[in-house]
Amino acid sequence: MSDTDHITIRSARAEEADRVVELLSIAEPQHLATASGMRTLLRAGDPAAGGQTLVHIVVAEASDHRLVGAAMVGPAAARWAHEVVTKARPLLGDHYADLFPRVVAELSEIAVEEPYRRRGIGLRLMEAAVHACLTSRYRLMVWFFRPKDKGAVAFYESIGATCLDVHEDLVFASPSEEGVFGRGLQHGKLRAGLIPLVSNIYFGNLNSTGKRCVVGLWNGVPGEAANVPATFAAG
Repeated sequence: MSDTDHITIRSARAEEADRVVELLSIAEPQHLATASGMRTLLRAGDPAAGGQTLVHIVVAEASDHRLVGAAMVGPAAARWAHEVVTKARPLLGDHYADLFPRVVAELSEIAVEEPYRRRGIGLRLMEAAVHACLTSRYRLMVWFFRPKDKGAVAFYESIGATCLDVHEDLVFASPSEEGVFGRGLQHGKLRAGLIPLVSNIYFGNLNSTGKRCVVGLWNGVPGEAANVPATFAAG
């Protein structure tokens, strides 16, 4: 029996809001979500999406029913994404700009209690987040982490993610692939991790700029065959 056989990964429930906020605060002590706000997220999906849940919160439950880990993923609607869309609107046009938070998901937090770390629980939470993104038809999952966390870099790369270098910007190709739009990551302060969720997204260098960027974000349609790293393939 493995270390994680007694751990259940599942969606969080509204009555667990206080504990979920407590867990997510492990990763980010200044976590802004309140228990009441978390309960609202847990009770229902986004009505504007026709009942499609766009924010997913998954938890790791031990055999004694204690929650020992949590992850939250949803639309890329934080300040960085807003800045990207605002700067890119002249290049993208309103249609593509407004779709950006519907095709790019951000893993905003992931945390596991200290006694339960290094048991593969983080991997299982990441796996659940990826599959949640697939059910909501996102095309790319993005997250940010501090470069001094060497363990995080090794972990993310081991599961097939691409991690941007410390001084590398998060850049996306335009729909026509004639230009790029993106945002600097406060050079030296943040790194980005990315996992493509559809088969036509890849990391390439555009001839016009030479920058490495996400290519194919706007190609294809939601729900096409996923190109998820082998670690996350259904068993």
